[in-house]
Amino acid sequence: MSKIKIVLSVGLFYLLCNTNCMAQFKTIPEEEVPVRVQTFFYAKFNNTKFPVWSSLENIGEARYKVEFEQGDAKKEAIFNAAGKVQEEVSIRKKAHVDQSLQAKSLEKYPDGKVLKETKVTKFNFQGMREPQSYYEVAVKVGKETVTVYFDGDKQPLAKDNVFNLAVN
Repeated sequence: MSKIKIVLSVGLFYLLCNTNCMAQFKTIPEEEVPVRVQTFFYAKFNNTKFPVWSSLENIGEARYKVEFEQGDAKKEAIFNAAGKVQEEVSIRKKAHVDQSLQAKSLEKYPDGKVLKETKVTKFNFQGMREPQSYYEVAVKVGKETVTVYFDGDKQPLAKDNVFNLAVN
């Protein structure tokens, strides 16, 4: 199976399995977000710009997603109704990509150009006790864009382990 088919298959399966799929969220005004969620958001993510809120009723549990800018990153965070962070995503463009991730990605694809870095952190997801993070680095190689994956310690991940981190 070609690399593209593998990446598309993993991505599609991830979207189908992940209940936080963007299409399920509905944009809402900040006034409709519970004060507790707003309080935790502004305490954890100070100096934010342009927050946009959306909500999701997920199996009887309300969730709130906020997309915003902070420093050199575009971010999103998902909170439960009690104000606890469930997931945090941070996207940084080429100029701000972590140097060690950039170097390790280019070791694998020496003729590539790093486009962006995405860090995903899951909090208390499916019974996890500790937050779990992984990185995705988008590298343009010729006409294709490939994704190189790293664990929370910025070590390369085998393809088999990428899916486990994404859904666990």
